[in-house]
Amino acid sequence: MVDNKFCRSCGASIPQESKFCLKCGATLTSTPTAERQIENFPHSQQQEPPAHETYNPPYYSQQQVSPSGLGPSFWLGFVGGVFGILGGVVALFVGSFSESFSGYSGNYYWLGLGAIVFSVMGIMGGIFDKKPKIGGTLMIVSAIGILISISLFGVLSCILFLVGGILIFARSRR
Repeated sequence: MVDNKFCRSCGASIPQESKFCLKCGATLTSTPTAERQIENFPHSQQQEPPAHETYNPPYYSQQQVSPSGLGPSFWLGFVGGVFGILGGVVALFVGSFSESFSGYSGNYYWLGLGAIVFSVMGIMGGIFDKKPKIGGTLMIVSAIGILISISLFGVLSCILFLVGGILIFARSRR
């Protein structure tokens, strides 16, 4: 007959050659103190193993919010708006320089003003990220308007507004 050891942690019967408890995983022979934990318990002193509890991982919200309480959609709208406003100001300056040298400003004034208006709309879309239909629509319309009004200067703002608008719509579908 093979003598069995018993785990001191859970009381389970363990074969002599085991290094770990097959029930709870406690180390049996790695250190002298661990060896002292395992003793040959008589069957009358065996304890029932504790009931297994299911592990519930902590719940983390999918919406990431900065310590200030403002989400990523707001920051995308804000940064995109700043770059859009800068692009609009550049278009206004180009229009004024063009007018001073050639007497004709083209549509630079209107395009610059449009870029500034669309940039403010994009920032407002980021503010309305709790109302997905309003916020997402404002940001996507701003992205298209920026791209039309100042073309190359508005590409960064366009990308930021598009990503922010898509984030708002994607969060609302969960």
